[in-house]
Amino acid sequence: QTTTTMHGRNREEYKAKFQEPKVAAALAKKAQQWYTLMDALIAARKADNAKEKGQRKGTIDLIEKALLVNPDPLNLWNHRRELLVLEKEEMENTDPMLKNELDLTQAALQRNPKAYGTWFHRKWILALLQPDTTVLQNELKLTAQFLTLDERNFHCWNYRRFVVSALASCWNGGWELPSMGPQIGASANSAPSIPQDILQAEWDFTQQKIQDNFSNFSAFHYRSQLLPRMIAQKGDEAAILEEELQVVENAIFTEPDDQTAWWYHKLLLLEYKFEPSRLEDQAEMLRELIEESPGKWVFVGLFEILSVLGTCKEERCELLKRLISLDQDRSTRYRELLEKLEAE
Repeated sequence: QTTTTMHGRNREEYKAKFQEPKVAAALAKKAQQWYTLMDALIAARKADNAKEKGQRKGTIDLIEKALLVNPDPLNLWNHRRELLVLEKEEMENTDPMLKNELDLTQAALQRNPKAYGTWFHRKWILALLQPDTTVLQNELKLTAQFLTLDERNFHCWNYRRFVVSALASCWNGGWELPSMGPQIGASANSAPSIPQDILQAEWDFTQQKIQDNFSNFSAFHYRSQLLPRMIAQKGDEAAILEEELQVVENAIFTEPDDQTAWWYHKLLLLEYKFEPSRLEDQAEMLRELIEESPGKWVFVGLFEILSVLGTCKEERCELLKRLISLDQDRSTRYRELLEKLEAE
């Protein structure tokens, strides 16, 4: 008989735990405390007590208490921001506000590292108060710590890109788009806006994260955004692209069945130009790899290289036929490619 599990534990045993009288009573008490706190905050908002500084401070404290319990409700963060804007207008020194909000969000993130509202609020307070580079450098160190705990936390990667934009004196989160959503875009036109030392540091950071784990898609994605800027600033496109091919080759020969490096490989082939002789050398390497590890992604990678080169039509057809049998979920796509190739 198959036992249903959840996070490595028997599901029925896990659910039964909450039926125990002591546990159920404790949960019911916590729930009642939460509802009482929510009722107080709803009443405060309806009463519009934000105009009176003393009452406003009390509401801010109540919201903080609630967020430390549960950082997920977006309405609580929205309410807090409304009050903080009013507080800022009456403050000569905003350093205490900045410290308090950074401490609050850090505590909330330790409870839930992937809370959307918490990460947005941390970006918002930086954009509102625009602290000096010392604070921003500390934020980069904090993201490095979080990414050590969870290297694929895309919220943290997103926030790191925002901090980098702030270090480049762009507080809306991007170099071209006036919003807090996009950070570093792929366009190289704005590359001079990013100081070279910051760009190099981020480039090295992604390099280290990729070396730590070739499956780190977030690191590869960030690197794809940095790449055109590195080329624009350094100018030696051929040397930089050669380094990237070597990064990809190290990854695919280590983990040939992991699609992460193959995604970056395809991006390089589609977005940049390489010497045909270099691609032919890589194609030969993949032919040898197929002998040792005949997985789907090696066949796809070899097909992509040969397609860019525009050579070896018969071999490409054979690769597609192999993929039809290897990857039946996408067999229709491979058949379409095969029909198109044979018709050429």
